[in-house]
Amino acid sequence: MNRRQFVESEGATCANWSWSWSFINTAKREIIFGAWDKYTEPKRVMILSDEWITNDDGRRSPGYPQSLEHISLIRDEGYQLLTFPMRQRILPNGKVKIDGITRLLSPRKLVSDGGKWWAYDLDVEPVPPLPEELPGQREHVEGRKITVKINAYERSPEARAECIAHHG
Repeated sequence: MNRRQFVESEGATCANWSWSWSFINTAKREIIFGAWDKYTEPKRVMILSDEWITNDDGRRSPGYPQSLEHISLIRDEGYQLLTFPMRQRILPNGKVKIDGITRLLSPRKLVSDGGKWWAYDLDVEPVPPLPEELPGQREHVEGRKITVKINAYERSPEARAECIAHHG
């Protein structure tokens, strides 16, 4: 069973079977992403990256906007995120092809991290990155760490107790 047959057997479809990275089942309110083995880590897999906006030829990747729409459905409309494992094969010309899939859908939760979208196992509570750890270049810099010095005054506990006793 190839990727298309598997995804269709799960009731999902896409805009184009040649370039789609994500698939939708509107009846079940599910979004399915193929999860490359190259981007799989224990308990999470990267399913989308800003780096994938263009392909190896420098042209805009047609799968990217569709995947962003599907990410929005997960975040904003409550669609369930599911993934299935895919093995990649790199051709002599550098292009990436699907070498095989595992016909297993795993429910996941979506986490965005500085231009990358991760599908985490449901039993993991991801720790968001601190602002100074956010990767990538942006037009506006956020999260710059600065040092602030302030004066703090210690008060006498005896004077405090005496004041409370007198004034209530």
